[in-house]
Amino acid sequence: MCSARGATAVARWACPGRRFRRLVRIIALLLLIVGSAGASASAHAALVYRVAFDVPPELRAAVERDVDLPRWKDYPGMDLELLRQLAEDARAQAKGAADTEGFFSARVATSVEEDGAQWVVRIAVEPGERTHVASVDIRFTGPFLENPDAAERMRAIRAAWSLPPGAAFRQVDWARAKEEAVRLLAMSKYAAAHIGASEARIDPDTRAAALTVELASGPVFRYGSLEVLGTNRYPRQIVERLNPLKQGAEYSEQELALFRRRLLELGQFATVEVAVDRDPAQAAAAPVNVAVIEGQAKRIDTSVGFTTDAGARFRLDYSDADLLDQAWRLRSQLSLEQKIQSVRASVDSQPLAGGAWNTLLGRLERKDVEGQTTQSASVGLARQWGLERLPSALSVSWHNERQQVGDTPKDTTWATFVDYRYTFRRADDIASPRTGYQGTFNLGAAVPGLSSRGFVRATAKLHGFVPVGRNGDLALRAEAGHVLASTREGVPAEFMFRTGGDQTLRGYAFESIGLPVNGAVASARWLALASVEYTQWFSELLGGAVFYDIGDAFDTRDAFSAKSGVGVGLRIRSPIGPFRVDVAYGEATHQLRLHFSVGFSF
Repeated sequence: MCSARGATAVARWACPGRRFRRLVRIIALLLLIVGSAGASASAHAALVYRVAFDVPPELRAAVERDVDLPRWKDYPGMDLELLRQLAEDARAQAKGAADTEGFFSARVATSVEEDGAQWVVRIAVEPGERTHVASVDIRFTGPFLENPDAAERMRAIRAAWSLPPGAAFRQVDWARAKEEAVRLLAMSKYAAAHIGASEARIDPDTRAAALTVELASGPVFRYGSLEVLGTNRYPRQIVERLNPLKQGAEYSEQELALFRRRLLELGQFATVEVAVDRDPAQAAAAPVNVAVIEGQAKRIDTSVGFTTDAGARFRLDYSDADLLDQAWRLRSQLSLEQKIQSVRASVDSQPLAGGAWNTLLGRLERKDVEGQTTQSASVGLARQWGLERLPSALSVSWHNERQQVGDTPKDTTWATFVDYRYTFRRADDIASPRTGYQGTFNLGAAVPGLSSRGFVRATAKLHGFVPVGRNGDLALRAEAGHVLASTREGVPAEFMFRTGGDQTLRGYAFESIGLPVNGAVASARWLALASVEYTQWFSELLGGAVFYDIGDAFDTRDAFSAKSGVGVGLRIRSPIGPFRVDVAYGEATHQLRLHFSVGFSF
C-alpha cells in the first residue's frame, strides 16, 4: 500500500496507485481546460497570478521541481476556478516532494488570495522532522549463493551500501543505493542480477525507516558469439582480433570495459558500446554485442598548459587512423616545454590474430634538466599485446644520444637495445581504481658491439589500492631500477635514472635527485622509490589526501641516501584518473613545493 495506516506506513516508491491517481487528475484537468478554453478566452482576459513559496531551504528545490502551478502562468484560459483546482493539486504535489526527501510528517497549506491586479497562490510547507534509516536488511537469492566466494562478496556489497543506519532517508539516495548494490552483484558472472523485492517501512511516530532489499542474482552468464555492427570503412576483423572474451568463459563487466576501452584507443571509432544480451534464457551462451560508430580518420589537436615538472607547454598532435587506406594508425606529436622539446611518431599495424599488433616508432628529443643536457634520437620496432594502458611488448630499438653534464665535455653514446615489457593489472577500475593492483616489469639489454657499452637494464613499478571504509582510499607505490654495467660511462642517459617531481618523489624539483657532477645532476644506475598515500573523499568528486614519499637515485649501492617528502593534497576525480594538487615538504632541501598531476604514471 502507498499511504499511512495507523502508526506505521509502508512506502513503496514509484507506487503504481499514486501514479495512476495523478494521471486521472491530469486528464480531468485537461478535459476541464478543453471544455472551458473557448468560453474563457472569449468572455474575459486570462487571470494573472504569481506563486509564493514559503518552504525551508532543504525542501525548496524539490518542491519547486514537483509543483506544476508556475508552469501554467501563461495559459490563456486561466480563470479562478481552474486556479483553485491547480492550487489543490499543488498541495498534494508539495507533500509528495517532501515525502521523497524523507519528511513524511510534513504539513502543506495552500491559499488563493487577491492582491490588487493579480492573484497570489501561497504554498507553505512545515517539514517536521526528517526520517532517518533505522535498519538495513540486504538479502540474496539465486545461484549466487552456491558460489564459493559468496560470503565474501555479500560482505563486500553490504559494506559498500551507501544508505547505512543513521543516514537521512531520501528517495534519490534509496534508489541510488539499490542500483549500486545490483551493479556490484552484476559485475561478475551475474549479468541479469536485479532487485527481487525492496521495501522502505516508515514509522511516522519515530521518523525511522526500516529498509529491506532482496538482490536476485539470476543465472551465471557465459560469453557466446560476437556480433559486430557499424563497421564500414574498417574491416570487422579489427574488432574480432581485439576481442579478449573467450566463448564459454564466465561474464565479467570489467572485461567488457577493457574491450571497449581498447577499441576506443584505436582512434578509428568515435563511439563504442559493448554489452552482453542479458536475457536469462541465453545465459549459457549470451551473445556479445559490439556497436561502433566510425570517426574521422584524420585529426589535429593543439593544447597549451603548465606542469610543475616541465613548466609551460605547447603540444600539437596529428593522427591518421586509416594511413594509406590500410587501417594503419599514425600518431605524431610535437611537444614544446621549457625543459623538454620533442618530436615523436608511431605507426601501428592492424591488429593481428590474437589481438597483438606491430608498431614502428621514432623520436627526436632535447632535454635540459638540472644541468644535464641531452639531444637524442631513436627508432624502433615493437610487437605489443594486451588491453592495459601500457601494453606488454617485445621491442628492438636503436638510440643515439649527445650528452653534457655541467661544464664537462660533450659525450656521444649509442645503443642497440632489446627489451621485454610485461604489464599486469587486477583492479576494479581502469582510470580510478579503489582495490587491486597494477604494474609493469621491464628487462632489456644493449647488444655488445652494436652499442657504445653493453649493459643490462631492469625496472619494476607496482601500484596497490586498498579501500578504507566507504570513503577512504589507501594507495601504495613502489619502484625500482638498475643498470648492470661496470660504469655509467657509455650508457645513454635515457636508460639511467633520476627522480623527483609530481609523480615520483614529491617535495623535490623535477629530476633533481641523481648523481652530483660539477654542480649538475646526472643520471645514475640505481633507483629505489616508495610511497604511501591516504585519500578521504568528501563527495563523489572531491577528496583530500596525505602522503609520504621516500627514495633516491644513486650510482653505487653504498651511495644510497634516502630522501623523503611529506605533504597534503586535493583530489578531483576525472575520466582519465584523479587530478592532484599537492603541497609537499622535502626533508633534504627543507623546502615546500607545489605539484600538479593527473592519473597514474606507468
